[in-house]
Amino acid sequence: LVGLGAATDDGLSVTPVQKVIELLENMMAKGKEEKHAEQVQFAAYKQFCDDTSVDKKRAIKEAEETIEVLKADIQKYTSDAQELEKEI
Repeated sequence: LVGLGAATDDGLSVTPVQKVIELLENMMAKGKEEKHAEQVQFAAYKQFCDDTSVDKKRAIKEAEETIEVLKADIQKYTSDAQELEKEI
């Protein structure tokens, strides 16, 4: 019995409470790692979305400007065609 008590005092055996604490600490460490990985992944996704949004807004603005120029060209060419019809 004395030898058995010495083994427990040396920390060679792990009590059920110590095992549960160890498992909880491992779960917490794993959770923190997963959270960090998810934050990194979300940051990359958010950056992609922000970049894409800026690109699309710029493309829309350029297209709207092109549409206005083309509308003005159509009006000019229509009036030119009417003038040429009158001359013929």
